[in-house]
Amino acid sequence: PDGLEEGPAVGTWRRERQAVRDKSRLFSAVLVAGRGVEDELTMLEQAVRIAKQENGRLLGLHVLPKEADINEEETAALATFFEETLATNQLKGAHSVVRGNPARHIAERATFADLVVVSLRHPPGDTPLRRLNSGFHTLVQRISRPLLAVPVGSSSDLSRILLAYDGSPKADEALFVACYMALRWQSKLVVLTAVRGHTTNDAATKAKAYLDAHDTSATFVQTEDKITKAILQTADEQHSNLLVMGGYGNRPVRQLIVGSTVDEMLRRFKRPILICR
Repeated sequence: PDGLEEGPAVGTWRRERQAVRDKSRLFSAVLVAGRGVEDELTMLEQAVRIAKQENGRLLGLHVLPKEADINEEETAALATFFEETLATNQLKGAHSVVRGNPARHIAERATFADLVVVSLRHPPGDTPLRRLNSGFHTLVQRISRPLLAVPVGSSSDLSRILLAYDGSPKADEALFVACYMALRWQSKLVVLTAVRGHTTNDAATKAKAYLDAHDTSATFVQTEDKITKAILQTADEQHSNLLVMGGYGNRPVRQLIVGSTVDEMLRRFKRPILICR
């Protein structure tokens, strides 16, 4: 099953981006994918905002159910709407319509993008079976690109970032992206790390050294609470409108059984979440 695949190696996308000559922008191509329903307009607006900020291309992907027929009139209307969106916002891009498993199609098309934006209509469930059957769980597991999950009705200018950082390899990828956004977009950055008892907070030290090396300022918050509770509380206190974090920390089977902080945030956080691998 898709949910049991290991997914790409950590840092695959970052290494690919660093090999590209144009280092002036991180998200040169933004893929926005969905079913074309009305409550996904907020997701499209979010993708447009990022594409304009990065002067990048906007790639639209409309996924129909496997059993649905491709209606040429509806397809033409979708294409026209997308083209009008590009023209209105002075963006370049392309649009395509496919039929089948949404998670698989999105994962395949993600290869041509630097950021994937999807609507968070159905977050992973709170039981192993629900997680196994979750298309969103599959996206987090299989996509090497940063994945922006936009809750229905949520819109953000991404100006106040909360980075949940634990020093793991995937958290390092999130640190890389958060640093870029704070430096190039002038977003305010808050770094949340956990400390246990009287132990040294090595994660905070590591993150501060990286940010200092890139002349990026941040506010550091340390917590002894459960990390999910701390994220929600800190986001409210700091008025954060974007959560940046690493992807799943466990192997697929264990992840399905015990769940993760990522899944819980996808269920409980009401603002956009950027998940990095």
